Amino acid sequence: MKKVLLVAILAAVSTVQATLVDFNELNPGTNGYYTASTLGPSDWQSGGATFETHIDPTYGSWSGWTYSNVNDPNTVGDGNQYAVYGNGTGYGGSGNYAVSYLDGFNAVTPTVRFADATQVDGFYAHNTAYAALDMINGGYFPSAFSTNDWFKLTVEGFDGAAQSVGSVDFSLADFTGYTAGDHKNDYIVTDWSYVDLSGLGDPVHELTFTVSSSQVYTPVYFAMDNLSFETVPEPSSVILLAGGFGGVLWFRRRRKYYFRG
Repeated sequence: MKKVLLVAILAAVSTVQATLVDFNELNPGTNGYYTASTLGPSDWQSGGATFETHIDPTYGSWSGWTYSNVNDPNTVGDGNQYAVYGNGTGYGGSGNYAVSYLDGFNAVTPTVRFADATQVDGFYAHNTAYAALDMINGGYFPSAFSTNDWFKLTVEGFDGAAQSVGSVDFSLADFTGYTAGDHKNDYIVTDWSYVDLSGLGDPVHELTFTVSSSQVYTPVYFAMDNLSFETVPEPSSVILLAGGFGGVLWFRRRRKYYFRG
């Protein structure tokens, strides 16, 4: 009996459910993107994760996440907010991907929430066409990137009590080694690149994504695809499970003693 109970507890501890969020079950239309139909919070889901989105009623701007399959890596300016740079498609040539943006007016930090405790493996990140082309050519406000400029993504994890379990930085562009005359694509992420989040503590219930730059007016966008994580049992549930099995074992022993006569 002890062996059976031990095996059951170990099985519960080791049970994980692997999930890959690739956004391909969503339908943004042909060469389109998700547009929230209501002002205020307009969150959406994919693969068991919730992506927070907020539409500002004053400015009509958005902040958070959208999903897209826009293939337009060459058009400059904010009219092309929803396309990725380089090959213009999702990871591995898939159509759909997610786009994150932090609007400076309502400052709703792009956040991904998980319904259960998770261990996050990582995801693929890419520059949007809007941000990359501004860094290469300069835009309405920002200058073209040059020596010592940088563009960075910071991902922070939080547990069920909203306490940080660590953060990971990933460079979307790094011109600290740039020399005038170099090819700027050598210093900008131009294809889907893996961001390893396995070093975050667990369990993770929420991730926040912040993009920062050496230049104030660089468009703070990036794209995501193939977010992978495993659902894991909370330590408290394992304790309760062990306690329940212990109670069953105690009852069996007690009953044997009582009927011994």
